[in-house]
Amino acid sequence: MKQLTVLRRNVANVIIGILKPQDVAVEYYCTYLNEIKSAVEEFNENAQCVNVVKELIKDQSLHSNLVYITTNFGFLPHAITQLEKRGETLAKSIGIVLEAKQKLEEANGEVAKLILEKCNRVFSKNNGWAELQKVNSIHNGTALNVNVEQYDSNDLVYMKYAPITSVDVERSFSMYKNILAPNRMSFNESNLTTYMVKNSFFNI
Repeated sequence: MKQLTVLRRNVANVIIGILKPQDVAVEYYCTYLNEIKSAVEEFNENAQCVNVVKELIKDQSLHSNLVYITTNFGFLPHAITQLEKRGETLAKSIGIVLEAKQKLEEANGEVAKLILEKCNRVFSKNNGWAELQKVNSIHNGTALNVNVEQYDSNDLVYMKYAPITSVDVERSFSMYKNILAPNRMSFNESNLTTYMVKNSFFNI
């Protein structure tokens, strides 16, 4: 009975789009599809989200599609999570991206080809990615004669931990939004500086 209650709660979370951080949605759906179908059919609520899910799980191709996605693209959520970590070296971050790209090249099917083509187009248009690869080649000693005149030696050293995503920027937006909330009316230059320093140390 307890197991069924937990499953129903998980199914409800699936319907409204909530999963635990360690759960990968497509893998969860693929693994527990039959249990999810059984639990959803027991829901008597006439809510639109429940009715939509009931219609979706009747689709005979759903199981095959979930298996295809999990088999060929199940690595992507983990790769994205790794890239969101703080303090990763440039070499490790680039390695994660290159490994994901290699797995995309090994994926099967027309959908995989389309995704790989889109991926290659994005990389080819991203000048910043090319620059970071040049810097990384200097860091790992594989290419010492690359043209990076726009950076001095100190810049290149500090770029050892250069982030390749905008996650840190987005985190800072959230942090500053909380700091400059409407109820923060007593800040002055002194205590705002102290608050910012404490936040910086907390987030290191």
